[in-house]
Formats: sequence, C-alpha cells, structure tokens
Amino acid sequence: VLIGLIEQSLIVADIDGDRYRMLETVRAYAQEKLVEAGATDAITRRHAQHLRDRFERAPDDWLRLPDMDWRRTYAPELDNVRAALDWAFGSEGDSAIGVALAAASGPLWMELSLPVEGRRRLEDAVALIGAQTPEVDQARLWLCLGMLVGEANPARSMAATERACELYRGLGDATRCGFSLVLLGDMLAKMGRAEQAPAI
Repeated sequence: VLIGLIEQSLIVADIDGDRYRMLETVRAYAQEKLVEAGATDAITRRHAQHLRDRFERAPDDWLRLPDMDWRRTYAPELDNVRAALDWAFGSEGDSAIGVALAAASGPLWMELSLPVEGRRRLEDAVALIGAQTPEVDQARLWLCLGMLVGEANPARSMAATERACELYRGLGDATRCGFSLVLLGDMLAKMGRAEQAPAI
C-alpha cells in the first residue's frame, strides 16, 4: 500500500527510506476529509500517543548515543512534537499525554538550540504535574528545565536540578542522579560557590 502511494506521488519517501511525508496539498485534503468524517480528535490523539511512545527512549538515548545519531533519530520529529504538545495542552487535549511527551522530548530543545521555546514548553508541562504524574516524567521535566533555564535564572535552574536529583534518587537511578549532581556542581562553580557543591 505504501509503495503504491509513493508511486502515485501521494507520499514522499526520504532518502534513507525510513521516513515518509505527505505533500502539502495532499495533507490539506486529508485534513479536510478527517474533519468531514468527524475523526480529527481521534487521529490527533493517536498522533500524540505515537510521539509519546516514540520519544520514550529519547532521554536514555541522549545520554548514550553520539550527538549526531541522536539528532538523526529524533530531530526530524520537531514539528510533530510541537503539534502534539499544542494539542495536548489545548482545551480539547489530554494533559497527561502532553506531560509525558514533554518529559521525554526535553533534550530536543537543547540539541536544536531552542532554549526559549523549550523553557516555555517544559514550564507548561511542569505546571500540570499532579499526583498521577509518574515520578520518572517529573524527574525528566525538572532536569531538562534546569538545563534550559541555565544562566538566565540560576536560582530557578538550581532548584529544578535539585528536584530532579531528589526524584532520581528516590527512583534508585544513580546515573541520572549523578548527572544532576554534576550539573549542580558546575552551576555552583560558575557562581564561585564550588565549596557548596553537594557530595555524590
């Protein structure tokens, strides 16, 4: 079916052959048909769920893969992530999906040098953390937020990173807790307060 759509020029395959996209005119027509069928909400939800699942390994991959490999895998999804987060945090969306996706896709904003947008997206997600939010998602959000805030607001950055470390410690994740502590030590060193760095 996919090959047939490509042969009819309804779908374009990227050079590496593992990503496909619609031409803009085809996309617009397909969106009209979804609206007519009353299927927009269901498809938009499935799209966001797919991205949430697609990015589940992104934070782990970010710590273990070379930067180029990570970008090649995840960076092409930027516009999809934006669309999914806009839906999830909108009036008709599902904030739980949005929080999980924001947490998993956090490194994207750093890798693509989009700190302002990244901070806004992560702050939106942090504001929606609730009792049902998995601690791993909370930790991911706080860690990436701490990194994105950085020197723009050192106090906020440190508080976020400390919270991430606390959560990772509670989860028994020594690697990410240690990573958080290294970041805290670096922040304190830049502020001339290296002696206050927490012990690992």
